[in-house]
Amino acid sequence: MADDLRACLEAELAKPPFHRWLGPVLESVEAEADALTVRIPARPEFARIPGEPGFHGAIVAGAVDIAAHAAIVIRTRGPTPTVDLRVDYLRASTGADLLARAEIVRAGRSLGTVRVDVSEPGGRAVAAGMATFYLRRD
Repeated sequence: MADDLRACLEAELAKPPFHRWLGPVLESVEAEADALTVRIPARPEFARIPGEPGFHGAIVAGAVDIAAHAAIVIRTRGPTPTVDLRVDYLRASTGADLLARAEIVRAGRSLGTVRVDVSEPGGRAVAAGMATFYLRRD
């Protein structure tokens, strides 16, 4: 993987204040497969219930959107707006870091679709998502 692609992806992950608050980490990039993995480190303020482990669903949805956007940046090399976002929650998280693996399903002239699988270390599935992005530069 080219260092410039990784730098581009890390810059996109760091731009929005919401991303900086979540602290996403680019774990791996599979540029030839149009895929990557982003880790969201566990923090107490991400809890569903104060003092108990487990991520709030909004944090899980944020992981889907962030990872999907980062994956589409493999193709666009820049920001693109989210058109649609869907998250299916499979089970409650245990409070371990979240790993969001995103893979581009299709990138056409105007829209791109990305599939995201969210799990915990060890492979325990937490959520699955799909995101669509507007790709045209008018």
